[in-house]
Amino acid sequence: MENQSILTKCYIAGFENQEIDPDLHRRGFCHGMLAFAIPHLGILFRCRARGEAIDLEFGALFSLLKFIKTKLAKEDLKNLQIFSSSPEFVFSFAGNSKHLPPDSQRMKMVKKYHSELKMQIGLIEMVENKALIITSDFPSMPDGCSISFEKEKLISKTPRFKPFQQGIRL
Repeated sequence: MENQSILTKCYIAGFENQEIDPDLHRRGFCHGMLAFAIPHLGILFRCRARGEAIDLEFGALFSLLKFIKTKLAKEDLKNLQIFSSSPEFVFSFAGNSKHLPPDSQRMKMVKKYHSELKMQIGLIEMVENKALIITSDFPSMPDGCSISFEKEKLISKTPRFKPFQQGIRL
């Protein structure tokens, strides 16, 4: 009998936050955000990004998948149930979508990840999307639980400060 991996619920979101600190705006920070959450592991990720809402949603999906493949490689996360609050994003997987044309870079990336991970994409109400909750409401890891992250291969031995990034362009 084939070893079935546990179904992992993940949540993604991409959105524009129209209210931004004027100082951040002057310094070139963008309004867009992409986010993903893996609640049972206590992971909530957010990053500023520039793009249309649908681009941010796909950016959140690909960020989640890359994080799982690289940083959580030792975890048994092969069976993913991914929830989004964007009907436009979810229904783009139904076929004949302008957001996922057959020969597009997005479709190639989806197929690449789908060959390695079993993915189900589903629609969820915004109030239930864990990628959108405030960090203080996000659960931390239970006692006795730990995640082993892959170490970066090019980590410098001397600490240094990096400047704030203004966001990524999708």
